[in-house]
Amino acid sequence: MLRVMRLVSKISIVLATSLVLFTPSRANAVNADRERPIKRVSGSAQPITSRNELTGAFTKSRQVQLNSPPTNVSSAPNPASANSKSPVTVVPNIGDLTDTDSAVISPDGQLLVTVSSSAIKLWDIASGRPLRTMEYGAFFLAVAFSPDGTLIASGHKDGSVKLWDGATGAGTTLEGPPKPGPNQDQYDFAVQSLAFDGKGKSLATGNKLGVITIWSLTTRKPTSRFNFQGGGIIAVRISPDGGKLTATSRDVVRLFDVRTRAQITSFKLPKNYSFAEDSIADSDKFVVRVASANCSIEQLAFLDLKNKTQFVPIDRPSRCNPPDNGANSSYGEPKAFSNGDRTKLVVTRNGTTELKLWDLQAGRADRTLKWANVSGENVITVSSDLRQAVTTEKWVRIRELENGVLIRELIPYGYPAENAIASSDGRRVFLSHEGTNSHEGTNAHQKVIDVWQVNTLSPRTFRFAASGDTVIWDFAPDANLALGVSDGNKVILLSTETGREVRTLTIPRITEIEGIRISPSGRLIAVLGQSSDEKNVALLVDAADGAVKLTLRNKTKDTTDDVTSAAFSADGKRLAVGRWNGAAEIWSTEPVQQIKALPPDPTDAWDQTRSLVFSSDGQLLIGGSRDSGVFMWNVGTGRWIRTLGRDSLAGHVNVSSVAVSHDRKLVVGGLAERARSSGDIGAERGIKVWEADTGKLLFTLRGHEGGILAVTFSPDDRWIVSASYDGSIRYWDSLAPQARTVLSA
Repeated sequence: MLRVMRLVSKISIVLATSLVLFTPSRANAVNADRERPIKRVSGSAQPITSRNELTGAFTKSRQVQLNSPPTNVSSAPNPASANSKSPVTVVPNIGDLTDTDSAVISPDGQLLVTVSSSAIKLWDIASGRPLRTMEYGAFFLAVAFSPDGTLIASGHKDGSVKLWDGATGAGTTLEGPPKPGPNQDQYDFAVQSLAFDGKGKSLATGNKLGVITIWSLTTRKPTSRFNFQGGGIIAVRISPDGGKLTATSRDVVRLFDVRTRAQITSFKLPKNYSFAEDSIADSDKFVVRVASANCSIEQLAFLDLKNKTQFVPIDRPSRCNPPDNGANSSYGEPKAFSNGDRTKLVVTRNGTTELKLWDLQAGRADRTLKWANVSGENVITVSSDLRQAVTTEKWVRIRELENGVLIRELIPYGYPAENAIASSDGRRVFLSHEGTNSHEGTNAHQKVIDVWQVNTLSPRTFRFAASGDTVIWDFAPDANLALGVSDGNKVILLSTETGREVRTLTIPRITEIEGIRISPSGRLIAVLGQSSDEKNVALLVDAADGAVKLTLRNKTKDTTDDVTSAAFSADGKRLAVGRWNGAAEIWSTEPVQQIKALPPDPTDAWDQTRSLVFSSDGQLLIGGSRDSGVFMWNVGTGRWIRTLGRDSLAGHVNVSSVAVSHDRKLVVGGLAERARSSGDIGAERGIKVWEADTGKLLFTLRGHEGGILAVTFSPDDRWIVSASYDGSIRYWDSLAPQARTVLSA
């Protein structure tokens, strides 16, 4: 199903040339005066530069023409040359905080790391500004600061362990992905927990196979490795003196002597009791979850290994079932945080603003904190001095632990787009996003559209007055129209000259629009959606009055023939539609009649055609699929030519955008995840580049932080241009697999 993510944050345009050196933006807590962009090896670090540092350079360089290679660049480097210097420094935005799963505050309380599945982002707490992003291809499962706050350790789903320099963002791999043996899977090695010792000399890691490793941070090599013998490890902790190690699986805890690896003690929980990732309050004190048959939300109990038979109740849920509105699917999920000297414990639950303080030494409740005027936020971490709490909802906020007073709201430089579209002729790329943020107390009912001519770095910006749920789907450059959808099935045409609504159409027979395209002339609209009887239907309608000119329905009794995509040719005279079974059709728009029926790939299982584009000469039709890759058809003969295959780390990836070079030698496909499952190693947002004549995959371009919704080529085919949900437009050298320019809009 074609959906548009609606994400909100701030907006900036960032461009820096390599001819001018800039001092990267940073807080006083991070000193890296000589920071340079760091090339990606097994991970990547992305320095952030503030907008006011770039004013002069941006004014000078924004008009640079990209019809041909820049004059300050020598001939394009060989694709094998990874060390070639880019003519434009990559300065991407940090924009998407909606997938923040957890966070960690540095021991001195000055820095914050927010954690999502594919990246960690470092922030300065005093200013609320982002410092840099550190990325890796496999999920981040565990993150911790070193005691002095200079290093960040991360454990990953593929079994890797990495150390990141907080000052530069440089990543060091302590251990790469292990090679699975017989009857093993890569995910069996997932590193689910890690912890530094009190002096920052050692790092302990535990993986899903139950292997504990102690790393020397001086040599960056393991000093000890042994088996837990009790299931996959979900939590580890080293005592302050570095002498003891505590590790837990879901139902077993063991204490070890770090030097000898000898077991000191162990304990297996009774039935219905379990440990969690945050269970270790101290080396021998634990927060245990207790399940009951008549309550879907777990209780919490305190366990001291000095008295293994006694479980002291800590917290009972206020209700046994989440609210029916489904606003917080993790409602009631308990979380526990201990302070730096392991004397206090904070317990809270998702969906509540009540925090309970527990005295670990006395083994009893201390007091309860209740935040006023705060709702819907989940606490994801607290500082080691128990003064600050970090919450997440739509935004990430830092609050005073005692009373919930807002200290700081994290302010991204960049702004994820609602949608990104390449025009039918491939000459323009459009980014749409919210104009203002409602949480700032200003009018949020405005859409901002940045229109980028592909052969120049100079954008035009349009602002539209529109309702909050309006999403811009397409543009008709020749008619100066933007096409939007609101309220599920209301079509809105907006003038790109005045920013005002031209007309509103209610499309008959469609109750929910799932995809919509407008012809370059602005005269016709292709609409895909669900009818009142919940069946798929596609319509070609007149943009002037909504009159239906063509109806395309499923020809079979099941969904295998549903229309899943549509695209107009550059001259608007033809309409291509793709179907669920991988087939496509070509229709004439004047008169409206079918010209060709294009068959699905005969060598592969049927697969949905999710994105379509004509070649510039109209001789080829390229279709991006849900799972299989990219289909190529000859429009003249109506024959399937080949399918361009693609490999992917993530399992739920569709080719969300496609383009073919003007000389028809290259085909590119932009990837976007449509879902996420436990079987995925990491997010897939790459751009695949194939040789059209042979179907050979030449290389994959990586760097976007969101799904790639639009791809195209510059007029001379030198540049591959991509636009993403992350709010950035990237120019890639088609002769060398690396980004040359990044524009955040």
